[in-house]
Amino acid sequence: MKKLLSLVVMAATLSISWAQLPDNSIAPNFTVTDIDGESHSLQDYLDQGTTVVLNFGATTCSTCWTLNQTGNFKNVYNAFGPDGSGDIMYIWIESNPQTNDADLNGTGTATFGDWVTGSPYPIIDGNQGYNLSNTYQVPAYPTIYTICPSGILRETYEESWEMSTLVTAATTLCGNAVTSPAATMSYSGDEFYCAEEGWEASANLTNLGPIAITSATFEVNFNGNTEVVTYSGSLNTNGVADVNLGTFNSASGEIEATLVSLNGQPRNLVDAQSIAGSTQSTNQIVVQIMPDPYGYEVSWEILDDNNNIVAGATCDDPAAITWQAMSVVQDWVIHLPSTGCYTFKLKDSYGDGLTPGVPNGQSPSGDPNQLFYPTAKVYSYDGTTNVATILSVDTEQGDNYAYELVRGFEVTSISTGIEEVDSFVESKVFPNPTAGEAQVVYTLGQSSDVTVEVTNALGQRVELRQLGSLPAGEHRTTFDLSGLTAGMYNVVLRADDRVSTLRITKQ
Repeated sequence: MKKLLSLVVMAATLSISWAQLPDNSIAPNFTVTDIDGESHSLQDYLDQGTTVVLNFGATTCSTCWTLNQTGNFKNVYNAFGPDGSGDIMYIWIESNPQTNDADLNGTGTATFGDWVTGSPYPIIDGNQGYNLSNTYQVPAYPTIYTICPSGILRETYEESWEMSTLVTAATTLCGNAVTSPAATMSYSGDEFYCAEEGWEASANLTNLGPIAITSATFEVNFNGNTEVVTYSGSLNTNGVADVNLGTFNSASGEIEATLVSLNGQPRNLVDAQSIAGSTQSTNQIVVQIMPDPYGYEVSWEILDDNNNIVAGATCDDPAAITWQAMSVVQDWVIHLPSTGCYTFKLKDSYGDGLTPGVPNGQSPSGDPNQLFYPTAKVYSYDGTTNVATILSVDTEQGDNYAYELVRGFEVTSISTGIEEVDSFVESKVFPNPTAGEAQVVYTLGQSSDVTVEVTNALGQRVELRQLGSLPAGEHRTTFDLSGLTAGMYNVVLRADDRVSTLRITKQ
């Protein structure tokens, strides 16, 4: 699987001897109990005129995770499920009987992330899921069957990549006409407040059904106080309306928005958001990330209070998938131009955040199953100390995210030690490539204890220079690489707790 470093990946094709159920066959009936203890009978749903979508997958299936992260199934369930129009029931079946609760919740060793949080639909696990996958002769993960109210079954894997085609397969192609309004709602407002300013709550209302939405009612609860907010207009199919849920004074807490009616028909769709105050900081921000092997998927940015990006970067891949090579911290020091409110965003383009795993090599303890835990830390620095931590992701402690983590902070002071924070003002290596000697040139912003290390592509050290305390200013260190085999090497400079990694090619 993509981001668990060397865990055995479950093959996409299962070891079964029969072919899958053919399209237009009658779906076998079943009754199962989900992880919340709720019972689900296929025939009961079909008797109610409901189309049933069965998604057979596994926590170790990368394509299953990608589909999960699109949010399509959650949105379809919210809009058309039991608390929506009632036309579609979606059920996710984890088909590997060895999967445990930790894997489902994203803290185990055989998973791509948290499959439970934010998933309102039923999840079937354990032997029930395994037995059901056998009953349905599932040949691979993911396999997605759409079962019409008539009981006729059809595989609809491709349709499930797009929400509109998924809905069409479950309604129009089943002769299941949607006669009630269907919509999904998600919180889209502020996630934190800054200084004495208030903050604004809002939600995106998206029409997924064929009937125009002319009215909607929301109940908005913040710290025990509930207000009713209404929407009126003409929201056509696939239209999105931004609904203002109110402006609130500076206060922390949980805001919960519930869509209680559409066009006068009752609904029960809930979304919540924690609201926190901004961390107070200096204008010097240090970003330190130790990514998993897919560093290029991890990026960060800082936005000012006008949503302008004032700083940002994308991580490099580690030089090798070894414990030593992956332990190199990639870091940046940012000097923000002024006081004011800022937003820090940590992103992952694949949608599984920073993921622990087992590097292809021995751990420091010699245990080949010991996990490597990626980390990310963002803090304010005044030239000597960490003033305030803005963001911390410690995967060993169970911290995780999918596509994005957002934190607010407020710069309240300009550090007088600004010119002394960067240990490395500049660093470079030349000639590059080289057949023999190479010179590392680096400028220190302050007096620092310096080591310079050369490692190969496997992360193994081939030379180390412990240079001791060096004063601020430019320094040069020369290495002779003529005795090394051709290939890629890393020059790792450390000045106190700061690290700079340069890559060099030996011809």
